[in-house]
Amino acid sequence: MKTCLAPILALSLVMGGCAMRVNTRVTAFHMLPNQGDGRTFAVLPLRKELTTSLEAATYAVQIGRSLEKHGYRMIRDTNTPPALVVWYAYGIDSGRTTITSAPEFGQISGGYETFSGTIYSGGQLSPYVGSQYTTPQFGVTGYSVASHLEFTRFLDIIIVDKAASLPGKPRIVYEARAISSGRSNQLGEIVPHMISKVFADFPGHNGATR
Repeated sequence: MKTCLAPILALSLVMGGCAMRVNTRVTAFHMLPNQGDGRTFAVLPLRKELTTSLEAATYAVQIGRSLEKHGYRMIRDTNTPPALVVWYAYGIDSGRTTITSAPEFGQISGGYETFSGTIYSGGQLSPYVGSQYTTPQFGVTGYSVASHLEFTRFLDIIIVDKAASLPGKPRIVYEARAISSGRSNQLGEIVPHMISKVFADFPGHNGATR
């Protein structure tokens, strides 16, 4: 299995001061030890057109740093073949419209009420005006309806044992898919969160979703 390694730019990923909360589900299958064994790896995008993308290179740096924290070594010399190849892909759908409704609360009865009319007295009609106060009652006065786009975002990470692979038969030792949904379609903000979630418990329990 011959792998051509494209240079990965040494980009810094800045993720400070972000208050965004991204709910992500991760499912992983693997044949890896709980702790890394020092094998070398390279990170490559699954789609060839992303090999020159600065955005993709930024994600590759974060993936690489995350794996290094778990006991693996990312190679910097493109002339040195890695023991593992880490493939990754990410994307987003076109969104779907969701409609939500929320109750509106207010006073529904009570308070000051004014009344008027006429009375017959002394052989003639006389107008009168009065008012009374009752304890106010509060409840649902109506509903507000809103619609917005909900997007589904995904991240796939596949690790291939290059040394154990045969021509046309890559030996996959790890595969994970992270899925999140929300109103943001800004992958530059979402993907780093999904990468962090994948490697928060790496390699994790085989076949488990978290």
